[in-house]
Amino acid sequence: MRNKERLLTTKELAELSGISVSFFEKGRVLGYGPPWFKLRGGVRYLYEDYLAWLARGRNLPGGSYD
Repeated sequence: MRNKERLLTTKELAELSGISVSFFEKGRVLGYGPPWFKLRGGVRYLYEDYLAWLARGRNLPGGSYD
């Protein structure tokens, strides 16, 4: 499977990002963080969605945003 199609658990996403599991768990309830879906009773994130979410928060030189 290519990276952009990879499904991540909350724990894998936390390890990849360096952000706590609780950040993503709270984000699902409060409406922040990358898009997610339920699959067979567990929460999953698409790797591609994670990268897009990360890019949306990126600051560029001069204080502008993407």
